[in-house]
Amino acid sequence: MDIRYYDSRQAQAEALAAQVAGELGQAITVRSEAHLAVPGGTTPAPFMQALARIELPWQHVRVTLTDERQVPDTHERSNARLVRENLLQQVSANFIPLYRESRSHCGLGLLEHDLTYHVLPLDVCVLGMGSDGHFASLFPGGDNLAQGLDPANSAHVIYLRARGAPEARISLTLSTLLTAPAIHLLITGPEKLDVLEQAADALAAGRDSSLPVQQLIRSAAGLMVHYAA
Repeated sequence: MDIRYYDSRQAQAEALAAQVAGELGQAITVRSEAHLAVPGGTTPAPFMQALARIELPWQHVRVTLTDERQVPDTHERSNARLVRENLLQQVSANFIPLYRESRSHCGLGLLEHDLTYHVLPLDVCVLGMGSDGHFASLFPGGDNLAQGLDPANSAHVIYLRARGAPEARISLTLSTLLTAPAIHLLITGPEKLDVLEQAADALAAGRDSSLPVQQLIRSAAGLMVHYAA
C-alpha cells in the first residue's frame, strides 16, 4: 500500500485526476478504449471536476460506478447524478449506470450482462472509504458482505443492506474491482486515515478486523492511497 499525502484537497483532486487520465490514455493506446469505475458520495466531486478538464479521447472511455444507492438518477443522493453533474456534462464518455428499477434476479442478470460486455475488465478503479472502513457499498455488517469481499466470487455485483446505509445498495464485488490493474483509494480527514492505519496494522499483525478495507489492502497489489486532511 502506497500512501501519497497532499497539502490540500484541491491538490489531491488534481494529482489524482492527472494520474487517472494518464492510465486511461495508456489503455486507449493499447486497445483503443478504456474502462473506469468511480465512487459516489461527496468526496470525489473535486476529482471528477479536475478529470473533466483534462483532454482525452473521451468517446473511447467507458465509465461506471463502484456502487450505487437504490434511488433513481433524479434523486439528490444518486451517485449517477453526481457523476453526470461533475464529469459527464463536460466530457463525451459512455456511462453504464448500476441502478435498475427491478431488483429481481432478471434485473441483476441484465446488469451483470451490461457490465461484462461494456465495461469489464476495468482499467482504472477509484474508490472512496467511510469512517467505518467500508469501500464501494461493502459496509461492515452488510447482509451480503462476505460474498462481496470474497476475491474468488464470480459475481460482478451484489445487492446489500446495512445499518450504516439508509438505502439499499448495489455494489461491485471486490473480485470485480480487482480486475483493474490501477486501484486508487481517495480519502480525506484524519479520522479516515486513522481507520486505514488500523486496518493495515491489523493485517500486519495477522489479525482480522471488522473493517472491510482490510480485505482491500490484503488483495489489491499496488493499491495507491491519496490522502489530504
